[in-house]
Amino acid sequence: MLRPNGFRILCISFANLLAGIAEAAFLVISTGIALGVTTSDSSLEIFSRFDMEITTSLWLAGAFIFAKFTLGTIALWLQSGLTESVVVHQRLKITELYFGSTWEAQQDAPTGHLQHLLLGFSQEISGLLNSFNQGLSSMLSLMALIGVALFVDPFSTLIAGFALLILGIALSPIRKAIAQRSKRTASSQLDFAHGIAEYSSLGIAIQSYGVSEPVKQNLGRLLKVEGKARRKMEFTLQTITPVYIASAYIFILIALSIVSRNETMSLDKIGPVALLMLRGLTYGQSVYFFLALKRAMTGTFEQLNSTMDFYSKNKLRTGREEVTGFNSLTFDGVTFSHKNGTEIIKNASFRMKHGEILGLSGESGSGKTTILELICGLRSPDHGCILINETNLELINLNSWQKNYSLVTQEPRLISGSATDNIKFFRNNISIEDIEKAAQDALYLSDSSTHLNNLEMHQIGEAGSQLSGGQKQRLSLARALASKPPLLLLDEPTASLDIESEEKICETLNNLRGKVSILIVSHSENVLKICDRVIYLEGNSIISTDSSSKIES
Repeated sequence: MLRPNGFRILCISFANLLAGIAEAAFLVISTGIALGVTTSDSSLEIFSRFDMEITTSLWLAGAFIFAKFTLGTIALWLQSGLTESVVVHQRLKITELYFGSTWEAQQDAPTGHLQHLLLGFSQEISGLLNSFNQGLSSMLSLMALIGVALFVDPFSTLIAGFALLILGIALSPIRKAIAQRSKRTASSQLDFAHGIAEYSSLGIAIQSYGVSEPVKQNLGRLLKVEGKARRKMEFTLQTITPVYIASAYIFILIALSIVSRNETMSLDKIGPVALLMLRGLTYGQSVYFFLALKRAMTGTFEQLNSTMDFYSKNKLRTGREEVTGFNSLTFDGVTFSHKNGTEIIKNASFRMKHGEILGLSGESGSGKTTILELICGLRSPDHGCILINETNLELINLNSWQKNYSLVTQEPRLISGSATDNIKFFRNNISIEDIEKAAQDALYLSDSSTHLNNLEMHQIGEAGSQLSGGQKQRLSLARALASKPPLLLLDEPTASLDIESEEKICETLNNLRGKVSILIVSHSENVLKICDRVIYLEGNSIISTDSSSKIES
């Protein structure tokens, strides 16, 4: 995570080290000035080596303060840039892995998983980086303080440093306890995030079935579990500070007691060292807190790495063959089953020609929608093959194939914004005329009002919350028609429409006959009547293929 920012970290380290040296020098000089004032001396011995006037010492101390401030500000600016760079890079990496994985892997992910990765985990990483920056700054400042203290009085510094080292070793059991509790906390947080995402998507069902109270109780249970786990980890994490401070003061007193028994030591040597060590306690506390927080993030990093490994292993594989237009579609003995072993399609074979309107009908669960998903390359058959223009779909570049079809799903998925935004759907190559024509053909707005201003002004709300089911279906159909695809794949395109609107949509589709190949999944007789042929499925198998003339009769 930090490797690409090695030079930035080096610059931060250098700035913090110089700032620490400047602070240490200021503390030594200011201690000397204070001792000089109490003894009424006009000159001082700085660092036990240099004689200097008090006035000159004051100016020098001021210069070191300015240097500390300037270098510290530079380091903070670089640190904020480091945090931004790492978090943005991590989010881009997560996004790339997620959208670069197979559709099946995305479907297997719990509800709200991507949001939690991009928001929850990223925020925790940001907090850890801020702590890392603070810990790095503190560690280097502590090193600078110890270095200057060694220069002033090596004996006293070594005793105090040895005491702090023992303290660090003594605190290691607390850090281990934090790591163990962090795993339980991260797991409970993920469960809570998934529960929130799942329940929020079931709003209508929860209200209509009158189960608000049980849902609230379930959420309350998840909240309590997450809160309890977080409290235990936070308590253990926060104990680092008081335990460290109390123990450090005791060790400092012991060290000073040992040094004070040495009659050769003078106040002008012990004073600066004691002040430096006391100041170093604050920096030491930040370093230990970072180490503890790093342990606290163990569970989060394990889950993040596990998730990213999952998406990496399920990376979308695609062929190299390019597709231009649509001539034919062939299913040759295609069988597909879910991972749990449930067979959805068994030995399906059929052929679709260019310009044909082909219907798919049958009982619920017979595999009609799965056939569309297989054609799109969203799923791969277990046996058999799918040929596009006589080329195996597994050998075709999916990006190339996606440009040649449009899919209208049974449950339209819309984005917040205007009708224009939804019809265009991130495809900048679609013209204004195509958007208006698609909206008109899909009957999204009346003929008299279908122009760009109306479409842009028509805000649909979040995920189409301001639209009826029929409007959502028509807007989704307009999105599919806008790119003028050679192949249209429609999954129950008129399921939410009234009879009059259904007839008009059928008229639009019928007018596309010969120009566009259309595969329609539907139970509606009106829709099936416009099909050249209808394939019927039952029990996961194709049982018959009829022409439209048989359907009408």
